[in-house]
Amino acid sequence: MKRIIIYVVLIITFITVGVIGYINRPLDRPKDEILGLTYYRFNPNTNNYDEFMINKNDVIYKGTDYDLEGCKNYTYNPNTSIIKLDCNKAFRIGGETKEGIILDMEDKRTFFYSQKEKSYNFEFQKYFQTTESLYKSSGENGLREKEINVKKLTEIAKEKDYNFIYIKNNECMTSCTIFNHTFINFSNKDNTYYLNLEKITEKEIEELNKEYETFPNDIKELTKNYPQVLVIKNGILEETIKIEFEGFDDSKYKNYAQRYGEENNENN
Repeated sequence: MKRIIIYVVLIITFITVGVIGYINRPLDRPKDEILGLTYYRFNPNTNNYDEFMINKNDVIYKGTDYDLEGCKNYTYNPNTSIIKLDCNKAFRIGGETKEGIILDMEDKRTFFYSQKEKSYNFEFQKYFQTTESLYKSSGENGLREKEINVKKLTEIAKEKDYNFIYIKNNECMTSCTIFNHTFINFSNKDNTYYLNLEKITEKEIEELNKEYETFPNDIKELTKNYPQVLVIKNGILEETIKIEFEGFDDSKYKNYAQRYGEENNENN
């Protein structure tokens, strides 16, 4: 009887030690070089950055491409490079370099960059089939034929039909780089013009306001970090359109002037 008790105690002891050892076993984890680093992917549809981080104990994702809500803890298989999340989802680390990390998830391969700027540059070039600097140069060259000064603006303002004046300054960066090209197709009529605020003085704006009181009397009112289009007719500033994109998509502003005229004619 005593022997049986000893066997039972030994069995229980071995089982307990085994369970404790299993619970406290060292877990497999990805390479230390990628743990705790934030990786980025610029999302051209939202104009925001998706962020991905693999920590020692959890995975953190901020973005819209993947639905990982409620996912946090994980296990890792070093043989397959697959990370299984605690929400019944999984992804594979397809490779990593100093530039970033490749993730295979939901039948889609995505490269997340270690630097935001590189991710943005890649997505911009992929979308527009050229670099941002070349795209900017070609857009600015296209605007030169439409460029006017304040004196010309006062003449245009008297016309009975709608005219559209694109104004921008050096504070407007990416969105203006895109809209420079968009504005060329803003109208199919000869009623679009470009005004560079950097070439205008405060005095000119004040004089413009004296002649047409609906115009701003302070150049600061026109200084924005986004593109603007002034809509003028019969000496009146009818509206200042704030140009806003959904990511890189500028399609809603192509031939916008024709739709603007149609909408206003219907309201009259």
